[in-house]
Amino acid sequence: VVNEEELGIYQSRLDYIDRIVESMKNLIQVEELSARNEIEEIINERLAKYSRKDYYSEISEDFSFELKKQDGTPVAKSKGERALLNISFISALIQLAKSRCDSSHDYFVQGTVAPFVIDAPFGELDNKYRGAVAEFLPESTEQLIVLLSSSHWGKVVEDGLRDSTGKEYILVSESQIDPSAGKTLDEIVIGGIAHQCSRYGLPETKTVVELI
Repeated sequence: VVNEEELGIYQSRLDYIDRIVESMKNLIQVEELSARNEIEEIINERLAKYSRKDYYSEISEDFSFELKKQDGTPVAKSKGERALLNISFISALIQLAKSRCDSSHDYFVQGTVAPFVIDAPFGELDNKYRGAVAEFLPESTEQLIVLLSSSHWGKVVEDGLRDSTGKEYILVSESQIDPSAGKTLDEIVIGGIAHQCSRYGLPETKTVVELI
């Protein structure tokens, strides 16, 4: 049997735990709001600079985002605008994490400098948006790894990435197929130099990563 004095002790402990939980919830809400505002600011700076239309993005509490006219009316996103927003959002997260590397907090971990690995970021973009993404991606992270197909690599992308490029690699398909079978040789032109992306008549079938 628990007496009233013991019940009072247990209740005071429960009240204390409830206050801690409520305090933590408030801290998280403040941090989330700050993060959303910073990410929103980065995205809208890019929209103001690169988008053809006078739109802005608004991020909700669950970190989903929508495109709006200046009067607040939601608008449907084109494929290019959707891709631009998605890439801007991810790169903004990386920038946010980097900006908080030196922050100290009793409850939250510090930020970090994260690499950005992205596959085919230019696929659904026209040349204007390709140029925009090629310009701001290198500014978003300390290390950027971009995986591209030959159809995505062109002058606009190359001009945007060239000054920030450290090393370039190509994937070469090696095959046991007889070279006399008439297979077309694939190539990609980078910096005015043609590189073969397929080879035939080799001992085994594999893909080779080559530094160029």
